[in-house]
Amino acid sequence: MLGHHDVTRLPLSRLTAAEVGAYAQARLGPAAGQVAPAVFNKSLGNPFFMVELLRPFGMDRAPRVDQLQLPRAALDIVRQTLEHA
Repeated sequence: MLGHHDVTRLPLSRLTAAEVGAYAQARLGPAAGQVAPAVFNKSLGNPFFMVELLRPFGMDRAPRVDQLQLPRAALDIVRQTLEHA
């Protein structure tokens, strides 16, 4: 995508624990309180990782902490980016 003429690269800074908690709350509802600290710890505040950790879950299916894993597709994106850097 970076080779496309209409693509702009935007640097993102790491999110705080409170910002990750707010996202988790919006995504998971009441169950976020138990999961948000684990999402922050696993993502280290990286917005991409935060979203990918929670992508499979919603208010109807909140995860247990041990279910938080980065999907293979997300890891492949990171690997491809690193290979082309």
